[in-house]
Formats: sequence, C-alpha cells, structure tokens
Amino acid sequence: MTKNKYNNSTNFNRFNLGELEITIMSDGYQIMKPAHPIFGPTTKPEIIKELLQQNFRQTEQVNLSINIMLIKKQNQLILIDSGLGSEESTAGYLQQSLIFAGFKSTDITDIIITHCHLDHIAGLVNQKKDLAFPNATIYLAETEYDFWTSSKPDFSKSFLQNNPALISKMVSKINDLLNIIKPKLKLTKQDAVLFECIRLISAPGHTPGHTLLDIFSHDEKILHIADLIHSDVLLFTHPEWGFLFDTDFDLAITTRKNMLEILEKSKVLIFAYHLPWPGLGHVSCDHSAFKWIPKVYDTPFDQY
Repeated sequence: MTKNKYNNSTNFNRFNLGELEITIMSDGYQIMKPAHPIFGPTTKPEIIKELLQQNFRQTEQVNLSINIMLIKKQNQLILIDSGLGSEESTAGYLQQSLIFAGFKSTDITDIIITHCHLDHIAGLVNQKKDLAFPNATIYLAETEYDFWTSSKPDFSKSFLQNNPALISKMVSKINDLLNIIKPKLKLTKQDAVLFECIRLISAPGHTPGHTLLDIFSHDEKILHIADLIHSDVLLFTHPEWGFLFDTDFDLAITTRKNMLEILEKSKVLIFAYHLPWPGLGHVSCDHSAFKWIPKVYDTPFDQY
C-alpha cells in the first residue's frame, strides 16, 4: 500500500489499495449507555466494568466510532454505509468530512449498505428527508431488505424481544428510510461481486443480511467487517459476550467467532466501522484469546 496521508484536523485517512484509492472518514460517534447490558447481556455487569477499567475506558458507557469508507475506482465513488445522519448530536458529520476530504455528496455514484440499522442508513437522507446522495445507486442485500420490510420482523432470538416499543420504533424508522431510497435501491445476492473489486460476504446474526466486504485490487485487499465487532476491549477477548442489538444473539456469536478465526489466520488488514478511529488493524490470538492490533502511524503523514 502507498500514499497514506492521515490529517487529524480534517477527519480523513487516505491510502491506495492497488488501483483503488480509499478514504476513511468520520461521521462522529454513537453512545452506548449503559455499557451493560448493551454489551454482554448474559454476563455479570461487574465483569464488564472490570475489563473496561483495566483498559482505562469509561465504565458507564461505550462510545462507538462511526468510521466510513469511500472507495474511488476511476470515475466511480463508492460509499460504504452513510452514518447516523441527524439521529444523534454526537454524529452526522459525514457530509462535512466529505467536503474536507475533497468530495461533494453529488459526487457519490454508488453506496453499499452493510445492513439496515439506523447508524448505517440514516445518513442516506437529509433533515428534509430528501436523498443526501441524489446521484447514487444504493446496494443492499435482498435478505436484509426482506427482513425489515416483512409484516412482522422476527426478533424472537434477540434480547430486544423484551422491548417491543423499541422494536416498533426502530422498524418504523427503517421502513420510512427504505421507502425514501426505494427508487435508487438495487438488491444484491450474497457472494456477489460488485464493480470487479468488492465481494459481498454473508455474516448473519447481527441482522439477517449483515454483510462484510472483501475489497481487492491486484494482489492487495482489505476486509470491511461492518458490525461484526462493536468493541475492541470487550468482544475480541470475549466474542461470546455478545451485543444486545444482535437480531439473532446466538448466531451472531457463532459468526463473530468463526470470522475472528479466519481473520487471525489470514492476517488480512481489517477496516471496522465501530472500532476506535480510523478502524484499521489486524486480529491476533494470544493465549487462546483474540486481540485487536490497531494499525500504527509513525507520523500524522506517514506512508505505507
């Protein structure tokens, strides 16, 4: 990889992957409070608190970075997810970050949605509920679309089943957004290859159509792991602790464990939507426990 430039004042990190130019931008962050039971709902809260303390983190809440990838391939600009939009005051900075990185919303030609949670699709519209990226075709897994637009999405395997009011509100908001973007929407099959540089990988559990992206050019690659992992501190060491918002809690644990094994063995560079900025790193294994090894930079402007 070459030409990495990280400018902390402008919210972006840029590098080349083969013939692709990749820009990482920030949409801000999302507050998960309380930390328990959002993380490790079947685990004792004091255990969650202790591990957070050991890693010098806040114990009452976990802040999730919202890192967004933009891929430039010749005349195409491919955005992966759209951030939280105006849903929370700590997020919604993607449009500003795009400008700082040298782009406009009208430049975006394509958007791939990894799944339909609001922190990934709310940024598709502006506060007036108009399309935020009017020239973009939007790609979404067919299984994901079918789940959220069904007459009664199945949350029987989720801890959310205990909060029907939250489910109703979430499903309603997601369907409102899907209706707005429908004229621009193209549904995809899992394992499809888009633009000859992105392979879609099914990773169900967090949602039924949750999708990871294998991004490649020549002999270089990076894997976008979407919402496979929500915490570098909690869910690498204990992938079995799980995440409250997983649609199928047990399946998400199985998927998380299986993918971590693959990532550790492959040593592939990873991009994570919710891990600390800029979400780039690798998975290692230490005494049978997985670890997140973030990519380090020698200077703010270092190169690969």
